[in-house]
Amino acid sequence: MPRKNELSDDPIAVTSDGGVYANATHLGIDVAKLLPHVPGVGRVFVGVRLSRGEVKKLLAVADDALAEGVAKIASRRSQRSKKK
Repeated sequence: MPRKNELSDDPIAVTSDGGVYANATHLGIDVAKLLPHVPGVGRVFVGVRLSRGEVKKLLAVADDALAEGVAKIASRRSQRSKKK
């Protein structure tokens, strides 16, 4: 019996040719109506290819978010070591 399809919630996908795709549902595009036309594969990602400029902006935002995350971890570790 084929699996029931569901839309992927992953925000981006990267392809083997270097393409970066934004999840269409995150862009406000209603793609649920496409699911009945897709063979039973399980999770389905529907994406829109980002331009080089958009990828550059995305990487800058991701870099900032990751740096902030590491800073929070460093702060917690510092607080733990001071308690010892």
